[in-house]
Amino acid sequence: MKFFIQLILVTLFTYLAQLAAPWWGVFLAAGIAGMVVRGKGIATFAAGLLGVALLWGGQLYFIDAANESILSTKVAAIFGLSSPFMLMLAASLIGGLAGGFSALTGKLLVDLVKKKREQHSVYS
Repeated sequence: MKFFIQLILVTLFTYLAQLAAPWWGVFLAAGIAGMVVRGKGIATFAAGLLGVALLWGGQLYFIDAANESILSTKVAAIFGLSSPFMLMLAASLIGGLAGGFSALTGKLLVDLVKKKREQHSVYS
């Protein structure tokens, strides 16, 4: 259940961050989602990866469909890719990996702070 909640939060936070923040704000949003819902490590990474990759893949598809694949065909040819779909897949995968690592970083940061507090009796 935590996985699906985190997946929804990553997708929602990432979408909202794209509207207001620079390109790297997307990854801060995934990190915040990792901080809010702290599941297990691999589940947190997977939620960040899927959330960003599905969002970016969907957005790329709709943008590509709106301009009839004119730009994506030319960019795919520049990179030596066989089709615009391969370009969208590569971009989604790169964004997804960065989102997964961002969510995992947020989770691990909270775990680190929590562990340090438990070690010091002042915070108990």
